[in-house]
Amino acid sequence: MLKMLVLLTLALVSFARPPASQTLSGSTVANVFKPSVLKRFNIKLDIYKSYTYRDRLGKHYVVLCEDNLEDQNAVTKIKAYGFILKNKQLSLEWQMRDFYNPKLEESSISFWTRYMFLEDLDEDGVVEPIITYGTLGPNYYDDGRIKFLIYYKNKKVAIRHQNSTLDFMRNTQVDGAYYKLAVPIQKKVHAIMMDMTKNSHAIFPYGWQNAMKHHKKYFDENGKY
Repeated sequence: MLKMLVLLTLALVSFARPPASQTLSGSTVANVFKPSVLKRFNIKLDIYKSYTYRDRLGKHYVVLCEDNLEDQNAVTKIKAYGFILKNKQLSLEWQMRDFYNPKLEESSISFWTRYMFLEDLDEDGVVEPIITYGTLGPNYYDDGRIKFLIYYKNKKVAIRHQNSTLDFMRNTQVDGAYYKLAVPIQKKVHAIMMDMTKNSHAIFPYGWQNAMKHHKKYFDENGKY
C-alpha cells in the first residue's frame, strides 16, 4: 500500500511542472505537418514557428502561421493552431486568426513570441497556452494593437489593448472570464504586461494594475471604467 502511495505521489509530482516547450526544427515540422495534414486542417499560410510540449493530457503542438514571410515588416494576416496527438493522429484543440487593419494605419501584424508562454501555471498538470501578438502603426509599437489569448480548460479568454501616443486613444478591454482564471495565470499575464511596458512595447492606461485588481472589463487614460 505504501509503495502504491509513493508511486502515485511521484506520478502527480511529475505532472505538476511539465518540461518547457521545445521549438521544432524545420525538418521536424515538415515530417509532422506533411501536405496531407496541412490539407486536412486547411493550413494555407506558411508555418512561421512551431512548438511541442507534454502535459498529463499527452503531447501537444502549437503552430504559428504568417503570410509574406519574405518581408517581415509586411505580414498582413496570422493564424495559430493548437493540436494534441491521440492514437498517432493529430486532433485540433483550438485555433485563432487575425489581420492587420489598414484603416487604422497598421502596417503589419505578427506573433510576439518573446511574450508567449506554454506553461502549467496553476500546477494542475495541464499547460495553459498564452498566445500574444500585435500590430505596428505609423509610430511603430506606440500605436499598434496588442492581444493576449489564454486557452484554459477548453475556453479562450482575451485581453485587447490599443496603444497610442495620444492619451485619449489608449484603452484596454478584458474579457470577464479572465478574472475567473487561476490566480497564477493572472499573475503571469500581469508580469508580461509589465515587461512590455519596460521594453517600450506597450503603453497601458495609467492605473491599469488597480483597474484589473478591481476586475474592470474596460479602462482608458481618461479614467473611464
